[in-house]
Amino acid sequence: SDPRGYNRAAKDMNDLNEDFRRATKFLKGWRSYQKSQDEDIKLKSFHLEQLVFRHFSNNSQDDIYGAIFDVMRQLDRYIYRPQIPDRADPTRFIDEYVEDLTTTQRHKIIAARDGFMIEFENLEEHESPRKIVEASPRVRADDSEQYLFDLGIPVLTEYDLSVIGNVRERKGGFRAFVLDKLGRIDVDRQIDFEHARDIPGAELYKWKVKNDDNTSQPRGEITDHHTLRQPEHTKFRGTHFVECFAICDGVCIARSRQNVVLNFGMAA
Repeated sequence: SDPRGYNRAAKDMNDLNEDFRRATKFLKGWRSYQKSQDEDIKLKSFHLEQLVFRHFSNNSQDDIYGAIFDVMRQLDRYIYRPQIPDRADPTRFIDEYVEDLTTTQRHKIIAARDGFMIEFENLEEHESPRKIVEASPRVRADDSEQYLFDLGIPVLTEYDLSVIGNVRERKGGFRAFVLDKLGRIDVDRQIDFEHARDIPGAELYKWKVKNDDNTSQPRGEITDHHTLRQPEHTKFRGTHFVECFAICDGVCIARSRQNVVLNFGMAA
């Protein structure tokens, strides 16, 4: 209702921090691509811009990474009720449209957001940011499945980390061994996971166990200090992994993944 006022505010914010415009452009590009793939993703471009504006209003010295991370990790709560008053009429909200979203439309926005944030969390330095913009929606296979962004932890890796999977001896002549990179293993084996060395500055190590989505227990929980079960027990067929994250001051500074692959019987 006040386009000149919004344009002036955006210009002033960009003069204060040019990453406002960069973050807004990046998220609008993502929204445009996702909508081109599915018209039922009803997230509005101006809504995203105002969320970025709100972020920089409260964090004027932040950078593009911090703005994108903060806005997108909270996007699910921004699409359930109006929260941004209109500049010209405080009795109205610029995001009133979210009240008319169907449950299916909200779920699609969240799935698109999850796909974005998973790629954002895993992007390597040599990879193009286009991979994030064009990320496929991700529907979580299990309610327990978590990512670091769910916990408000950004990934800015500085160190190398490795995970060791120590397979215990089993009666019947099955010797103990250490999982190789491929992680092939039989059913009914027990594995103790540990990180190979301490990372400088790391205050906490978090662990994630993710089973194949096609199993009856996809899992995906993130726990502190060690995996949820000690030891982990192979049960369901498929390709699984265990991941370790070194955390310092609320940031992931190192991470590593160990595959666990069961091709016969039932794997976990």
